[in-house]
Amino acid sequence: MLNTVKGVKDVFDSDLELFRFIENTFVKISQKFGYSEIRTPIIEYTELFKRGIGETTDIVEKEMFTMADSKGRTISLRPENTAGVVRAYIEHGLFNNAGLSKFFYIGPMFRRERPQAGRLRQFHQIGCEVFGANSAMLDAEVIIYAAQLLENLKIASANFEIQISSVGCENCRPQYNKKLVDYLTAEKNKLCETCNIRIYKNPLRVLDCKEERCQSVIVAAPKIIENLCDDCNIFFEELQGFLKIANIDYQINKRLVRGLDYYTGTVFEFVCKEGLGAQNTILAGGRYNNLVKQLGGPHTPAVGWAAGIERLILALTNNKSDIKNIENPVKKIFIVIDKTIKKQGFEIFCNLRNNGIDINCDYECKSFKSQFRLANKLKYRYVLILGEEEAKNENIKLKDFDCGCETIIKLSELTTKLKNL
Repeated sequence: MLNTVKGVKDVFDSDLELFRFIENTFVKISQKFGYSEIRTPIIEYTELFKRGIGETTDIVEKEMFTMADSKGRTISLRPENTAGVVRAYIEHGLFNNAGLSKFFYIGPMFRRERPQAGRLRQFHQIGCEVFGANSAMLDAEVIIYAAQLLENLKIASANFEIQISSVGCENCRPQYNKKLVDYLTAEKNKLCETCNIRIYKNPLRVLDCKEERCQSVIVAAPKIIENLCDDCNIFFEELQGFLKIANIDYQINKRLVRGLDYYTGTVFEFVCKEGLGAQNTILAGGRYNNLVKQLGGPHTPAVGWAAGIERLILALTNNKSDIKNIENPVKKIFIVIDKTIKKQGFEIFCNLRNNGIDINCDYECKSFKSQFRLANKLKYRYVLILGEEEAKNENIKLKDFDCGCETIIKLSELTTKLKNL
């Protein structure tokens, strides 16, 4: 027997209902905020992720699924989608469009990680990217957009915390990096082997290390938010002002750095307070003003975020959100047909479906008892009963499983009556 590959899973039944609920809610919120959908390929040239995400990040160094094509060029399954959206933005000249370019996306991502709760090798993300404005007001709106999404997903604000910070810009980051390298070099004997390499390749990545032996060193390290230039400080203050106007509660996390190299300025995370263990970030993002130019386009400021659907599902279930009607949506109509009048029953079945009525049946038309048992097992509330007597009198019986009551309906009035349920 063949099983799924390690770290991937099939999605069906109640899990699929949750997926659809999250995706449909996300689409509605995205359209409300003026975003249009973009779909990029799940494979890209590896160079895109090396240049976009950063060669010294864990994702590029350890986690990508990479292969060679027939011409010897390396291609990779996408580990995230910002780089792909930026590539599409440049390749199709979308920077020539008037105003902001606002995109949302939904799709699978791939990382070679150790599978655990909320972390898979094929996982699914929803996310957004906005190009064309370097504005603290826009950063605030992007965070508000994310907060409203979680609210509409029935993840109560009491169950998560919004953490914000700034990772500086090309003016203040070099000076901070030097200060950080000096500090880490003095403490290098206390750091893990990987962080000792990172000190000189990418010192900010040390601050994102989860190794226990590195934590005490990281806690006492210089904080980038305390070493910002005047412009970055003003921008960060403006962001907080806009969030307060919108009544968005947030915490400043001085240790917050994102795991990808392209971030500049604003960074933020939505962190679950309980129930998700170590993988407790359910949505994260920030500003990346240099990435479009870095990948060959014109200088274009940008900001965005992404959220893992599997993590959102964990947040829904672990925080006891009201998901009963999401996992088990009310199914509408099941029709029970006497096998002696299959043709007349099938005609009614087709007419109802053609008129927009959700309906199902037992296509083998077994005994009434068997058909009732099936309807109950499939969790249908309403059952239409078409027996010989009903057909002869040109009516049909409607049974409500919730209350046990039955109603006789004329076939000529059936569609109207069912639409009024």
